[in-house]
Amino acid sequence: MRYDLFVSPWIGHHASRILLTAFAAQVAYTAAELLVGLPSRLAFGLELGWTTTVLHAGLALLLHARGPLCERCIAEMPLDGSARAERYRRNLTTVHWIRTHRWGWIGIAAATIGLLGLARHAGLISEQIEALLYAGPVMWVVLSLARHSQLQPWCPQCRGNGGGDYNDHPIAGPRPSLALSC
Repeated sequence: MRYDLFVSPWIGHHASRILLTAFAAQVAYTAAELLVGLPSRLAFGLELGWTTTVLHAGLALLLHARGPLCERCIAEMPLDGSARAERYRRNLTTVHWIRTHRWGWIGIAAATIGLLGLARHAGLISEQIEALLYAGPVMWVVLSLARHSQLQPWCPQCRGNGGGDYNDHPIAGPRPSLALSC
């Protein structure tokens, strides 16, 4: 798929860095809001800018991760890829778990959102703390996607399938014919 029709390839390549920076900015914004408070117009502008950035960079990251490796990705490949793949095995496993258990992770996300929402409405946590608790898992997934893109040739789950998505059920070879030869 040509993702450059929707999103700039530069943004696609750097989307993980943009997203991690946006989430770090969200943590700083939340801390500032908790400590000193922010005027409502400034808060609205920051939230609108943050949401727009995250949606655009998130789309770019997903489209970039599904396409072939770009020139920048190839240039940034590590020389010790197999050692790094071993060290970041949990990140690589996270990506494959998300790809093979789409409904499972959506269910976990929905349950987490529901529980944190209930805790906020019960007065156990503030809205700002709720936002911080969301940022951690999202940043883990973004970092995992970025690492998987970089270490895909050495990924243990991708290794047997030519670098594609993980598949538990490989395609069987052709069966021998039962026709008799004369």
